[in-house]
Amino acid sequence: MKKSIIFCVFLLVTIASTAQINEIGIFLGGSNYIGDVGKSDYIALNDISIGAIYKWNMSPQSAIRYSFTYAQISADNAESANTVLQNIPFKFTNSIKEFAIGLEFNFFKYNLNQFKFMHTPYVFLNIATFSYKVPPSIVAENFRDFQNSTSISFPFGIGYKFKIASRLGINIETRFNYTSKDNLEGGKKNSVGLTIEKLNFNNPNTKDWYVSTGISLVYAFGERTCYFGSF
Repeated sequence: MKKSIIFCVFLLVTIASTAQINEIGIFLGGSNYIGDVGKSDYIALNDISIGAIYKWNMSPQSAIRYSFTYAQISADNAESANTVLQNIPFKFTNSIKEFAIGLEFNFFKYNLNQFKFMHTPYVFLNIATFSYKVPPSIVAENFRDFQNSTSISFPFGIGYKFKIASRLGINIETRFNYTSKDNLEGGKKNSVGLTIEKLNFNNPNTKDWYVSTGISLVYAFGERTCYFGSF
């Protein structure tokens, strides 16, 4: 995992040194889990989500985007709207580290280097690798040494961006991450302490999601000398 992150960072720096229009920013917001435990709200700022983002603008309406995100997720059956789950005392916390790459499309032309094209809604589609905590296959009661597991997710979302100063902009977005896993509840905790137990109320036909919603402060650098598209 560490080697993959180092390689992606090296690739990011290489692209940034040759690209014509670059954007780099920091992300701050909230995150939530959607699965077999607790609430089923699709957007709920239950936990913290922070990250960094880089974009290479291929044209005024499209960009390749890279992002690294750290998100906490948690859920508690006591807060579920499902009365069956309310009667099963179970809650968990977990943390996710994600690196994503994908495409972003602006509905209107947008350029932080100019005073026109100052705002637009946008959509994006990514592929990501992420790590999270799971218990080992063989554990003792009250075991606390969880292990890292790595998997793939498919983030997609929608946002709105606008310019606030020369080369400076704000992005507001919600990102939905579909995973192929049903074990994001890996850091399991109930009312008597940290335990490892089987989630016999899990639905094997559904997979877990995690969602991040927040604001990015973005700075643009580089000159527009070689767009694939033109204004």
